[in-house]
Amino acid sequence: MSTKQKAPKDIDEYIAGFPTDVREILEKIRTTIKRAAPDAEETIKYGMPTFTLEGNLVYFAAFKKHIGLFPPTKGDAKFKNAASVYEGAKGNLRFPLDAPIPHALIRKVVKLRVKENLERAQAKGQKRSTAVGEAGVGSGQSDRGPRCSSVVRLACWATLATRLRFQMKSPCRHSKTSE
Repeated sequence: MSTKQKAPKDIDEYIAGFPTDVREILEKIRTTIKRAAPDAEETIKYGMPTFTLEGNLVYFAAFKKHIGLFPPTKGDAKFKNAASVYEGAKGNLRFPLDAPIPHALIRKVVKLRVKENLERAQAKGQKRSTAVGEAGVGSGQSDRGPRCSSVVRLACWATLATRLRFQMKSPCRHSKTSE
């Protein structure tokens, strides 16, 4: 007899594995998250229901005496004060099963996470386009164009080292090797 439980395929299957009272709580949390982040996608990660939007948004899971909401979120002083009542070991939130679930707080956590994820994705996109623009790679600039930043030059050299190891051609105009 195996002691390992089969990992759920989706959130419906995850929720179905709990008693009726816990299922109701989990469904309400799921609905709260969906309303706060309508564009988020549902999946299972680490064996827990997960919502993703430009990366992992929030996870939630049922335990023997509480519902956990992950990962920790930072906010203003008012938010921190409201969340401190439910704060768990590593900053995650723990909602006791024998107390009312604070759906307004969950909604606020999700909205903060959406904002963080979208800002991070936008910044990542800007960094990528800035680096390409500075390097002149793929932008039609000639070899006499502006020099790359040291970060881009370092990336070029790292790529060059890899290409040389595999006998490939030089990656960009900064390479000093002959082809």
